[in-house]
Amino acid sequence: MKKILYAVLLLAFISGCGSKTPQTLEDHIKVANKSGAAVLIQIGNDTCGPCVEMKKILSRVVEDYQGKVKVLYIDTIRDPQLAKQYAVQKVPVQIFIDKNGKGFGRHEGYYSYEEIAFVLKDMGIKLF
Repeated sequence: MKKILYAVLLLAFISGCGSKTPQTLEDHIKVANKSGAAVLIQIGNDTCGPCVEMKKILSRVVEDYQGKVKVLYIDTIRDPQLAKQYAVQKVPVQIFIDKNGKGFGRHEGYYSYEEIAFVLKDMGIKLF
């Protein structure tokens, strides 16, 4: 039951339902600093096939890296100004911020779970 509730809350979080998206880069950095976790920002939208596939991967990342990685989702259709702030030319885009609030990397396009795990490992975040 607890896993089902967690999965429902996770999907609501990733889709942006019922949560306020931070409005600036500084807000995202504050989220990272407060949580003590690294942040993976996914920028995309629901009309983009790879973006939709990335949501499934990000659900797995959140589940596997509980407490170590916080995933934030920026929808380019609902938040075009925020997407513009990140200079997004195509989606999906993943931005990695370390637990100290510093930018670690950025990737444009589809990113597999294994590729994300590799970046997280480079950031010093272990799966177990």
